[in-house]
Amino acid sequence: MAAPNYPLRDPIGNYNFCITIGSVIAGNFKEMSGLSVSRAVNDYREGHEATLHPRKIPGLKSLSNVTLKRGMIEEQELWAWCEMNRHDKNFKQDVDLVVFNDQFDEVARWTLKNAWPTRWAAPSFDATSTGLAMEEIELAFDDVALV
Repeated sequence: MAAPNYPLRDPIGNYNFCITIGSVIAGNFKEMSGLSVSRAVNDYREGHEATLHPRKIPGLKSLSNVTLKRGMIEEQELWAWCEMNRHDKNFKQDVDLVVFNDQFDEVARWTLKNAWPTRWAAPSFDATSTGLAMEEIELAFDDVALV
């Protein structure tokens, strides 16, 4: 039997992307990690069922926090966002992760709904290093959509 004649498709690179955080910041991030969705599995069986094993029923969806990293810049909007009062109208922001192909055409966009900072981390400093000062922020969010 011959192998199926599926077309060859090149995967999209993970290096052309941008992140926009509502009205707070648009930007220049080096890395985004941690975006994942999982769904709980509930075992369920009723007493009258002939089978002696439970059925699998989908449960609640769970969203992991995401971490954004970037080189520290003079503007401190990430720190300011972390310092906002949770009752401020701009505290929760929609976050867009836009992925581009090598020609910089948009090929995918995820929107994290009502994201807010759970953690901000200062750069590590070392007087003998030639590295860059990198800050990071961790975000929780209510939902995610591929738009």
